Amino acid sequence: MLLLLNALGWIGAGVMLYGYAMVSTSRMAGDGMPYQVLNLVGSIALMINSAYHGERPAHTLLLGAGIPIVEHMTGPAALPDTGFRFHAAPPMVVGMGTFPVRAYAVVDG
Repeated sequence: MLLLLNALGWIGAGVMLYGYAMVSTSRMAGDGMPYQVLNLVGSIALMINSAYHGERPAHTLLLGAGIPIVEHMTGPAALPDTGFRFHAAPPMVVGMGTFPVRAYAVVDG
């Protein structure tokens, strides 16, 4: 059983990496159904493996240590490679895993 669940986790990771590679090389549309199915199947396999091993995503560990995470941003490609300051002020909310914030960048000069 352990071997099967470990294989399931590795297969899930491989399926997700395959989908990412296909999108990154423009062989598959990131908003298309095939990519979404690969993400779903890979995620489910990883969730089953993680649940069996009692592992938690890095988000849980980082947030538990008081380290905020910013993700799902739109438009970061419009920023220069250097010369900007990123700001994201989390609201004074306690006991929640996630919460939307207003994040913005100030471009120098």
